[in-house]
Amino acid sequence: MKTSVIRHRVADFLKQHPPFDVLPEEDLLELAGTGRVTFHESDEYLFHKGQATDALIRVIQQGKVEMVDGERVRDVLGEGEILGLDYSHSAKTASDVILYSVDARAFEDLVTKHEEMRRYVAAHFPKHEVTWLDAEAPPLELLRLQTCNAGTPIREIASQDGDFAVIDPEGRPLGLVTDREIRGSIALGEAPCGTIMNSRIPAARAGLGIAACALEMMRARSRNLWITADGSIGSPLQGVMRDSDLALACGRNPVVLMQEMLGARTARELERLRRYRDALIAESLAGPDAVDLVAPIAAQLDGAFVEAVIRIASESRKPPDIPFCWLLFGRAGRGECLAPEFPSIGVVYADSPAAEEYFSSLLPEIQRQFAACGLQGPAPQGLSLSGWKQYYGELIANPIVSGIYSVRSMFDFRPLLGDHALALALEESIATELEVADIFIPVLANDTLAHLPPMTFFQGLVVELDGAQGSTLDIESYALQPVEDAARVFALAGRRVSPTNTLDRLEGDAAVLVAAREAFRIASFHCAKGNAVVDPSRLSKYDQRLLKTAFQSIRRLLEFTASRFTAATQL
Repeated sequence: MKTSVIRHRVADFLKQHPPFDVLPEEDLLELAGTGRVTFHESDEYLFHKGQATDALIRVIQQGKVEMVDGERVRDVLGEGEILGLDYSHSAKTASDVILYSVDARAFEDLVTKHEEMRRYVAAHFPKHEVTWLDAEAPPLELLRLQTCNAGTPIREIASQDGDFAVIDPEGRPLGLVTDREIRGSIALGEAPCGTIMNSRIPAARAGLGIAACALEMMRARSRNLWITADGSIGSPLQGVMRDSDLALACGRNPVVLMQEMLGARTARELERLRRYRDALIAESLAGPDAVDLVAPIAAQLDGAFVEAVIRIASESRKPPDIPFCWLLFGRAGRGECLAPEFPSIGVVYADSPAAEEYFSSLLPEIQRQFAACGLQGPAPQGLSLSGWKQYYGELIANPIVSGIYSVRSMFDFRPLLGDHALALALEESIATELEVADIFIPVLANDTLAHLPPMTFFQGLVVELDGAQGSTLDIESYALQPVEDAARVFALAGRRVSPTNTLDRLEGDAAVLVAAREAFRIASFHCAKGNAVVDPSRLSKYDQRLLKTAFQSIRRLLEFTASRFTAATQL
């Protein structure tokens, strides 16, 4: 057969499969002309782990290839899929195979030239995609403002337009005076500005992105942010960023949305604001790495939402004069609620019959207010501090009898509102119980193996580790939750009840942890986008590649967890 005919036949095949389907005919023919057609019998190694034999990119024209690590099959590839982007496993034919091989350098040149090809290759090694939250903050020259000292009389600035930063002799910020403070204090006349200034303003350094600036404002419940020399209020002031500056820089203002939630008067108003929250989070998730930017902001909005529900529910009830603290549990407690869901909450209070009576009547009302906001779920849980200590003590001492797997997310809690000392006392009690626990961690680690991710996708089906095939994949159960569970084991094994966030719990430079964090981002992204249960035949090749990469990372994490915390456990 003439070479030109082979070239056109190879090109016709390649353009049916990503990433070659985006190439112009001229580029496709040129690439096809660099390669050759090869036939391989079943059970033949194409290359070995870490040992590239030649500078070729291979595309499977026909047959099945297994990616293996020793005797273990890690992936199965079929028609149109690429070999040669990753040599972390060996490639072995599982049937008679025909390959179209092209020059790797020519392929790399096209990847550089075409954005769509870069996206496909990036799916093998996922990287961050830009979102609006990556926007740069306004330059310092746009953030400067008038200054005065704490002793300046209010009347001297009352007639001038704009806000004033109150600074000390070294130029460090003390507080902010705006029209709002002046209007409420105009009659004070000779009184100094230091008596009316707002001093509850957080600080950050110049150069932070919009996401980081918004998050600092939201955490401090402030609509302003000092920009200082070193990011602390103990260094000279360089400017002040307002929430309106965020809106101008990126077209969004999560700070105002949070403030509106905190000031909402009715469940109907909260329901509307909750829809704005859901839309904001959904549009922000442009890729898996956006999870790092979006989740903390979602957590702040969710905290404000729950706080408002509690306030509305308790408006007509006078609380007893005893300490109490509201808690967020589970995904809300980890700050990982990207998709809309009912927040799991509870309350811990000082031992008191009056407190028990008060909260037993309040908790059902909170449940009704959530329902009025369009969120259905169980009533919050309320116990005294001694009651919560007993609850966790029994879980830790008798995990099997207590059915720990079904309530494991109760170990993921964070304080929301009230006396945080109670939450800290509960954390310390749990840590003490963990010190003397014999079987709790091994049982918890063994339970991480309850839902192992599948091996791969092949011909539109999910391929399980035992070779069984299925037409649907539950990403939440088989990819997201296993990482959450393993991260919890690592934290509690180290007697660390907080932080509860999965990415924080998996912090470390070990390759298995780095890969697990990336897998968690991928699974979180798909679940947040409404793809918790998917038909693999409807997934793009790009998304299939992302998820297959995640599956491999999750299995390695679970293997590592099992080998470290359980005896003689085999996957």
